[in-house]
Amino acid sequence: RKGGQDPVAYLRRYAGRSPQVHLKDMDGADGSTAEVGSGLIDMKGVVAAAKAGGARWLIVEQDNCKRPALESAKISIDNLKKAGLA
Repeated sequence: RKGGQDPVAYLRRYAGRSPQVHLKDMDGADGSTAEVGSGLIDMKGVVAAAKAGGARWLIVEQDNCKRPALESAKISIDNLKKAGLA
């Protein structure tokens, strides 16, 4: 999304070509990296498109954390679980 693409549409367009999908989220205020499930990205749509396209691995990726890295990773995993995506 930060690069001007819709991640869901992108995954659908390249279905079958992404066995691993790195999940990242984006803060709406400044465009920085946010914990997965707490930002602007349609994570339910991304996960559904990734799985439909044959992704076998969904990997939480956290660049430039605003919190300690492991705390951010835990928040991301917890958000995915609450949304029924993990």
